[in-house]
Amino acid sequence: MKREKIENLKKECLKVKGAKRAHCLKSLYEEGFRGVKFYKQFENDNNAAVKAVLRRIFKEIDGGTKSEEISEVDRIKKSIESANKKEKKIEIIKEALNHNEDIRKEILLFCLNDPSWEIRDWVSNIIAEDMSFSNEEIYKLVENPLWIIRKEGIKILGIRRDEKVFEYRDNFLKETNTDIKITYIEAVEKVGGKKALSVVYKFKKDNNQWVKKRAEKAIDELLKREQNIK
Repeated sequence: MKREKIENLKKECLKVKGAKRAHCLKSLYEEGFRGVKFYKQFENDNNAAVKAVLRRIFKEIDGGTKSEEISEVDRIKKSIESANKKEKKIEIIKEALNHNEDIRKEILLFCLNDPSWEIRDWVSNIIAEDMSFSNEEIYKLVENPLWIIRKEGIKILGIRRDEKVFEYRDNFLKETNTDIKITYIEAVEKVGGKKALSVVYKFKKDNNQWVKKRAEKAIDELLKREQNIK
């Protein structure tokens, strides 16, 4: 698979040095990878061959690749929006995953706002496992004004077991959307620990019965885990 080959080449570039690194970077670029941030980390490499390859890569990217990427992103987005079946959308998104990092990330973020909860859930899991998405990028999703994006962002924090999730407690206690509150409780439960218990307890007092029930379920699960640890 093309994406797997690209990921292997990226790992290889980080491991090898000198002429081997230059060859690896060249191969990576020829495979279609255009992640500028990745290439920039080699700018301080003193090897002449590496410097020459990087000069060519940056020149070509600055010389028009960005405009090509923009048109390609628009094409993919339109294809996703016009797809009338979930299976077709998934097929298009999977194809987009073979593109360079910038295009791949933009398409995945775009799909977090898809009308289908199944698509959003699937994409959230992909983003959670894709470490090219920094923690800071995920935090921005959690703080997004659109509830549908906030929900997916908090879900991703849970999958990543990121303890930053606890810091959003007060935000989600004030949340008016029941679905998001429940998603937050589920994320906290996944992260776990004593801190998780104190956070979830706050939701037992919620006015919504579904939120209360989900909080009680989470508390039971977290207490069981604590007992097993002891």
